[in-house]
Amino acid sequence: MAVSEVTFYKTSKIGYGRELDLFSLPNTDVTAANGKYLKYPPKTQEVDKYTFIIPASSNYIDLKKTFLSMMVKITKADDSNIDNNQSVGLVNYPVGSLFKQVNVWVNGVLVKAQGDLYPYKAYFQALLNLSKSAHETYLAGSMWHKDTAEHMNNQGLKKRGALTNAARATKGVGIVGNVHSDLFSSDRYLIPDVELKLEFFLSGPKFALMSTAQDEKIKIHDLALNFYHVNPAVSTGLEIERALNAGYTAEYPIVSTTIQPLVIPIESNTFQKFDFF
Repeated sequence: MAVSEVTFYKTSKIGYGRELDLFSLPNTDVTAANGKYLKYPPKTQEVDKYTFIIPASSNYIDLKKTFLSMMVKITKADDSNIDNNQSVGLVNYPVGSLFKQVNVWVNGVLVKAQGDLYPYKAYFQALLNLSKSAHETYLAGSMWHKDTAEHMNNQGLKKRGALTNAARATKGVGIVGNVHSDLFSSDRYLIPDVELKLEFFLSGPKFALMSTAQDEKIKIHDLALNFYHVNPAVSTGLEIERALNAGYTAEYPIVSTTIQPLVIPIESNTFQKFDFF
């Protein structure tokens, strides 16, 4: 593709991809001195919403390493434990499907208005952006067990149901996974003295469960956001601080993804849609 055909962001400079940097070795990164995870429980909890406040600190935050952790339990309608081998289970990838909407604020500014299609965004990103090997290994921690196509009583559901069934007399089964908001796909560290606020709205059992009785409840315990805080090397930190004090703005290029709902008449045999973007 000729350079003249490329669309440039107004402040972006011409560069070359590392795919064609054939005659040099990659640099050794010495900018980060150390780092650690800090766990943040919800600041407030309502019937269908959890709100997290991540206070401003002197550390940088590795946004891409952020993850959710929780204990999830399925109960009967009266809050009692489900029966052994009761025909009920979570839908695939519950770390995404349990929440219908996630809003993110940075220093009081909403990053991007997002509707109630978060479960679909989370599922498509996990399905399309991760390999089969990932689906069959570490994504099991997010309870990813692929459904058998065209079967409601499928192998994936049986695996997820077995996990929640085994934990029916405890606080639940442990689940961890990514936050599928565009900000957390950034490779750049969030600078210090920035407050984050996140709202997680629950989907509800009718959406997040596959069941015969269809009257079970979902209980979430020990929900937390885990952020990786980084302390840069002293020289690097001072250099960034001088740049910020001089009026330079930290830039965070991210790929924005949007889910669009489409209405297709039931009896339609064909459907066409143009100009998606």
